Amino acid sequence: MTFNRSSAACFSGYRPKKFNYADPAMLENISVKLAASIFLMIDKGYNTFLFGGAPGFDILAARAVNYAKAVKKDIHLVCVLPYSDFHLSNEFDDFWRRQYLKIIPLYYNIITQNEQYHRSCYMDRNKYMIDHSSQLICLFNGTKGGTYNTIEYAKSKDVAVVNLLNHQI
Repeated sequence: MTFNRSSAACFSGYRPKKFNYADPAMLENISVKLAASIFLMIDKGYNTFLFGGAPGFDILAARAVNYAKAVKKDIHLVCVLPYSDFHLSNEFDDFWRRQYLKIIPLYYNIITQNEQYHRSCYMDRNKYMIDHSSQLICLFNGTKGGTYNTIEYAKSKDVAVVNLLNHQI
């Protein structure tokens, strides 16, 4: 799949184990900020959005892009999976697996980084998204882990980073 990096943005954020998505006020706050960020990116000429397919922030971001697609038709949602059958992993409880399955028909394309799970497959996926984007929209509270590593990689590649928890990085 080919697309223009300068008009592509990607997402990185926490899974449910690291962030309380069950708090309705927090969930609404994140959803509003996600939608506003996506529409701002669209207004700047972005038309491709890459997400990692994981429970939590990734799925919320994909749903927000789908909402934007209802208003701005020429928007593409690309799912970049760390490995084949990722959605069958134990990372997904029943709720998040149902949410994931609802957004599958919305993808413009699916890119799978690895056939099987291996230790660095998540970072492979995150690097792919950064290498093919000029903007990272993230949910980051300072906790070290995958989102932290993705932000650091984005900075090393001069990819702009917007943190929805504080609007800057």
